[in-house]
Amino acid sequence: MNKINSIYTTVSRGQVHIAADTKYIGSIDSYNNGFTQFFAWLFGRSMAVNFDGKVRSVNKESYTNLIRSFTQNDAINDIGQCSIFRPIAEAATLPTGNLKMRDVIISADRQALFQKLAIAISRGDTTKALLMIGKGAELDTAYYDRGQLSPSFSRDTSDLGSNSRYTFTVFCAAPILQAARKGNVVVCKFLQDAGANLSVSGKGYAFKREITNVDSRLELAAQPRLVARPCRIRDAKGHDHDSVHYRVEYRPQLRERTIVTTQDSRSGEKNYQLDQVDFSVVEV
Repeated sequence: MNKINSIYTTVSRGQVHIAADTKYIGSIDSYNNGFTQFFAWLFGRSMAVNFDGKVRSVNKESYTNLIRSFTQNDAINDIGQCSIFRPIAEAATLPTGNLKMRDVIISADRQALFQKLAIAISRGDTTKALLMIGKGAELDTAYYDRGQLSPSFSRDTSDLGSNSRYTFTVFCAAPILQAARKGNVVVCKFLQDAGANLSVSGKGYAFKREITNVDSRLELAAQPRLVARPCRIRDAKGHDHDSVHYRVEYRPQLRERTIVTTQDSRSGEKNYQLDQVDFSVVEV
């Protein structure tokens, strides 16, 4: 009997990929939108399978083949009796390799899960963070935690208003160091089990954006307007009719433009690494 804490599923490349905790089990052909689900059901090709509360519409033949590979039993009389996956996985002979969910799903799916993982760690949402790890999130990419602001995945100034003041602390590191900084040992341990790199480093510093100048000026601009002009048109029989002709006219208009100049500064940079024994953050 296998001891399984959680079963995770991720849809990638038209298949449902399955993992028991951090161990990858296999994949099943699946139907992932209402259109394909309806016609697969109509022609008797699909069945609903419950994966720890997540119900997926899967191909019967593909699911049967997966169950056979687990149970070493070619004689499955009624695959409909296998609609709850957990008892099957707990009693099955699971693969013994080190393959992880993130090793098989495509890069775009790993990155999407990684961003959700970063947000969950930032918010202290342990349940969501564990789910994203189990579903195959990228684990070793650094991102910017910016305190009360949302995490950034390209640079520390992403999504900041160009004309606003900002003051916040930045911590740039991979998820396991970010979780350690938040004191979330549960997430750190699951990241370790999932194969995250423990020899990671990060940096922290203070970011400040100041407004250095505000300049207002008047500019001449052409304002488009749709203007209606009455006119008369003649039909094929030579009769005249009243009509309206529309055209765009541009009229000059003075408007005020405000130019705000800002300056960014970063100070107090410090480097950190992970204590692999107790998952604390150590300044180096």
